[in-house]
Amino acid sequence: MFKRISTIATVGLLSLTSVAAFAEPRGYIGAGYGQYKFKFEDDSNNQEFNDENTVGKVFLGAQATDVVGAEVTYLSFSDGEDGFIKSEIEGISAALTLGLPLGDYFAIRARGGWLMWEANYKVSNLPIRKDVEGGDFFAGVGLEVGLGESVDIRIDYDRYQLDEDINPELDMMSVSAQFSF
Repeated sequence: MFKRISTIATVGLLSLTSVAAFAEPRGYIGAGYGQYKFKFEDDSNNQEFNDENTVGKVFLGAQATDVVGAEVTYLSFSDGEDGFIKSEIEGISAALTLGLPLGDYFAIRARGGWLMWEANYKVSNLPIRKDVEGGDFFAGVGLEVGLGESVDIRIDYDRYQLDEDINPELDMMSVSAQFSF
């Protein structure tokens, strides 16, 4: 059932794009800054963590058309702290991007891909430290606003459901400048 709905939705979205959506391929590079919320529960150590902090990102991508593209992103999350627990998180993601151009200056973007991540957390004044790393799927949506021929502003929301023993969840909202070449 889900596959059928997904297929119908994808075909429907792609059919809304015009012939002009198949423009020349282009590359882009950008950087962004935003807010993230990270929380987890570690039942083995009876610990919980819930923090909001800032995140920086740098990305490089290519659009085969205005509809289909790919992107690689480096993410550096500010050190988080919740009471006695401190965390550090960083990662690199690779994603397939899909877009729906809305005229010449706007586009709705969706992305999904794989995040390779590393998270470290430590309980203050105790010898409890845990280093975990992994790779997990993520998804996101965003709005792209063109400011000219080669400059765009992006507003993105991404959701990372990291699959580890501590059940970490990571939500991120960011604003980025993107330069096309």
